[in-house]
Amino acid sequence: MNIDVKEAVRRAVGEIKSLYPESDLTRVMLEEVELSHDEMYWIVTIGFDRPKPSETVFGMLGQTPTERVYKVVKLSTSTGEMVSMKMRGE
Repeated sequence: MNIDVKEAVRRAVGEIKSLYPESDLTRVMLEEVELSHDEMYWIVTIGFDRPKPSETVFGMLGQTPTERVYKVVKLSTSTGEMVSMKMRGE
């Protein structure tokens, strides 16, 4: 069973949400998707906003600033299982 691109994206988002507290993630979006040259892996980049630790006046006022984070999830095309997850360098 090979998974298609839509299933790869669905699984990548699911892995991200299972590894991070749901309340910490906002604006979860697909950024990039690529099939490896050997067609053995889907490489899916998911971006999301998460609270940025802050001791500024915004934090004291209850306004939590966020930062954009990008995670690259590598999935097996044959099983759909996650092989790795890395931080995308900006």
